[in-house]
Amino acid sequence: ATNLQLNYLLTAGASMPAIAFAVDEGGGAGEDTQALTVTAVSSNQAVVPDANITVTYTDNGAASASAVVPTIALTSLAVNGTATITITAQDDGPGTPSTNATFTVRVADIPTGGFIGWWGGDAGVTKDGGNLVSQWNDFSGTGNHVLQAAGAVQPTYTAAGINALPSLTFDGARYLQTSANVGITGDDDFSMFVVLNNSATSVFVLGGGDAFSAAQSYGYYIDGRFNTSYAGVQGTLNGTATSGQARVWATVKEPGPINSKTFNTLDGGNQGNIGGSSAVTPNITNLPFAIGRQGNWNGNKFQGTIAEVLLYSSALSTTDRQKIELYLLNRYGITGAPIISKIPDQVGLTDGVVRN
Repeated sequence: ATNLQLNYLLTAGASMPAIAFAVDEGGGAGEDTQALTVTAVSSNQAVVPDANITVTYTDNGAASASAVVPTIALTSLAVNGTATITITAQDDGPGTPSTNATFTVRVADIPTGGFIGWWGGDAGVTKDGGNLVSQWNDFSGTGNHVLQAAGAVQPTYTAAGINALPSLTFDGARYLQTSANVGITGDDDFSMFVVLNNSATSVFVLGGGDAFSAAQSYGYYIDGRFNTSYAGVQGTLNGTATSGQARVWATVKEPGPINSKTFNTLDGGNQGNIGGSSAVTPNITNLPFAIGRQGNWNGNKFQGTIAEVLLYSSALSTTDRQKIELYLLNRYGITGAPIISKIPDQVGLTDGVVRN
């Protein structure tokens, strides 16, 4: 089977749209008279039951042409976990009677309302033979893939990155960016989450808007501390930005002055509103979102590794924010703040990583 990605991300209880894939029966006219059957099963019934998988192929179990194009669709259960889906194409003739193809579905129980983008290092990464990444697919359903056509500034795919999981590595010259504006403008609400491990300070991590005009962009800046930046107007989180340490960084912004309406956490800890004395109200310019730099600012690009990014067009509730933080902390093996405890392992995961 061809045309299948190796990995997909899916929110808990959601359906994956039907995906067409090709099966080449081969062998010429003799093979064409044989009956071909295409089926699919899940490795984890608690995440994706077999009954929730649908293979659509009009001639299933009948004589078929040498190349056929079935589709597969599935629905996850409302849990966290990972399932490997195995597709089997089998004919009733001599020779090699069957062939298999597999792909993985990772399911996360996280909020979906207001989703702008969800980029995970283990899924939807387009890379060349040298592991340079030209596209990182958005699995939020909004289609905000981040792209980079120029090979000289493409980040590098790292198979064993943060917590030995796939991640993208940046060296201070590389970034990815959406092709379209993402809709955050003026004094809009938004929420951001990133799993990162910085290898240098005085760097911008990600963000959007016009970084050349004060308070018209938004993003993350590391200068030895963790700063939520609005283009020259910054607020500092507690905690030193030590190089070589994986962290979960989150921001929830409500309308109003940044020193009272931009709320931050680091590794799930309650850091409160950003520090400093600025009572500036943002006036963000609606522009593309970038990973590896802040908005359209081309200096001080990120150096380090990024494993996962989530962006929402709303100020998430405390419950929803903590749900995402717990999911990220556990997936990437990061010790959270004392006020947030780890949750027990769930639903038959085979790799021992808690996905919540």
